[in-house]
Amino acid sequence: MTVLVFCNCIALLSINANVSASTDRVGLGSTVSAWRTAYGLDKSCPDKNSCFGPASTSSSGRFQFIDVEWGPRAVSYQENFPDRTTATLALAQVKLTLPTDSRYGTPHVNRDSYGDTCLIVNGTSVELGGLVRSHHFGIELLNYDSNGTFYQASSVSSAYVDDSSFPSSAGC
Repeated sequence: MTVLVFCNCIALLSINANVSASTDRVGLGSTVSAWRTAYGLDKSCPDKNSCFGPASTSSSGRFQFIDVEWGPRAVSYQENFPDRTTATLALAQVKLTLPTDSRYGTPHVNRDSYGDTCLIVNGTSVELGGLVRSHHFGIELLNYDSNGTFYQASSVSSAYVDDSSFPSSAGC
């Protein structure tokens, strides 16, 4: 097992060392079996095959990965981070779950009609296009509080990752 540690205090990712090279980046386009092998399925989750990884210390969720949607491969998920994770670390963590041929667009902050903000990064991957419905993907970084969602570079609690790009007019 390999564990990446940032800040000498936060373990952000566990990957089973036995996962083959073609599936070493388990995330979008990966099978349920690959997710179970890489992250472990949490059977206490109320939704079958929806919660993976260790218990999260994030205020936004109990598990590292939640709301994984299948079609039959993973087409979207939410990744939770420990409180006060920077946007740089959160984005680096998300990139570890995307194919190695991924190309990323320019990050931009979206503001929706409710005043919520989030950081959007869209990208493409030829490899992903062969596994799911599109070679495009979108990443949305944000934080939660009692007033809604907001983006703050010094503290990101969650990332939504989807197998389609987020339009610049998308809400957060």
